[in-house]
Amino acid sequence: METKNSTLEQVLETIDDFAPDELDLLEKRLASAREKKNGGASTPAAPAVAKDLFAIPFSEYLAMPLEERHAIQISAYEKYSEWIAQELERFQARWILVCGGKVTESSPTLRNYPRREKVRSVGEQYGLMPFVFVRGPMIEESIWTVLPYNDSYPTLPIIVAAENENPSNLKTNGWLITDADLDTGSPDVLVDYDRVLEKGIIESQNIDDAHAHSHLERR
Repeated sequence: METKNSTLEQVLETIDDFAPDELDLLEKRLASAREKKNGGASTPAAPAVAKDLFAIPFSEYLAMPLEERHAIQISAYEKYSEWIAQELERFQARWILVCGGKVTESSPTLRNYPRREKVRSVGEQYGLMPFVFVRGPMIEESIWTVLPYNDSYPTLPIIVAAENENPSNLKTNGWLITDADLDTGSPDVLVDYDRVLEKGIIESQNIDDAHAHSHLERR
């Protein structure tokens, strides 16, 4: 017992000096040992086919144009949707930050979606391309729905405009959404990025992450 304790202490003292590949090996050994102790139960592993994406060096990621980063992100959603869904469910998360095929952070809300600096710091730490995956939004189309007895489903006009827009110019410079649903159960409101760009409500965003989900066979 004394020998085992001294060996563990030696490992713990030197773990900060381990290279990323050595840490990966240690994690795999720990997972294997844990699986044996638990009678074969283990947490979901990243899909083997994803290794080519999750092994992209951070230096290559930094050199990529935004379009290429976006294409890789969308490709990951399309190819590894089952694993992403498992991890989102396992962490009960709206988003997960993944690097090297491992979830490094997660959150049950989009309100603290990781900023660009945070994502890049994780990539720098692991030396690999970072990914942010988001759970698909709850979608409810906002249209007038006629109910029995001459009634209608309640909706409300909403104007989307720049934060510093003069209230007297809202109708002219804003985007009027005339059928916004008042009674939705969705925790988020999403608007068309291209539309708000077109109307000059926001400027083009230099965003590393791209997300894609489908609804009624529409992306």
